[in-house]
Amino acid sequence: FDDDLRRREPLFSLSLLLPDEVTLQQELNATQLILSPADRCLPCDFARNAEHYPQKLALVLDEQSLTYAELLEYTNRLASHLSCERQVQPHDLVCQCVERSIEMIIGQLAILACGATYVPLSPSDAPTHLNKLVQQCRTRHVLVHDRTKSNFNSDTIMLNGLVDMPNSDRQPSIRVRADDLAW
Repeated sequence: FDDDLRRREPLFSLSLLLPDEVTLQQELNATQLILSPADRCLPCDFARNAEHYPQKLALVLDEQSLTYAELLEYTNRLASHLSCERQVQPHDLVCQCVERSIEMIIGQLAILACGATYVPLSPSDAPTHLNKLVQQCRTRHVLVHDRTKSNFNSDTIMLNGLVDMPNSDRQPSIRVRADDLAW
């Protein structure tokens, strides 16, 4: 007891854990994971998951749901439409102004699959503010629902017609890289 008094260490420097517990804590916290940045991007990871688990539920919203295979199909349809019909290129900015929905997620994934950068716009903002944001972004593309289409002066892309878009079994030919602007 006298040795403890002579050390006169401040109370905050004393450990509450035993040495074995400190070692265990350090081992459990050593969770650093080294990933190859060249092949780690959301569209690639999502397509890989869809290939491994095509029938698993990927997205659920209220009473709506999509499997990985269905979500990938709709994403590829829209991504092909954006890249082939609308000439969306890597590094382009693509705005999306939709209410929370399954189409919102499809739009996000399709934009990223094209190598473009996703720019979210809030449907609750005033139309003048939304149009000013679109002008500031200098984007040529705005994805909308029928409820948000009237907020824009510029050309828009409707997300409601995804079922009517031509079927695309393959991903867009654009190769998305981890060092693209979107990442």
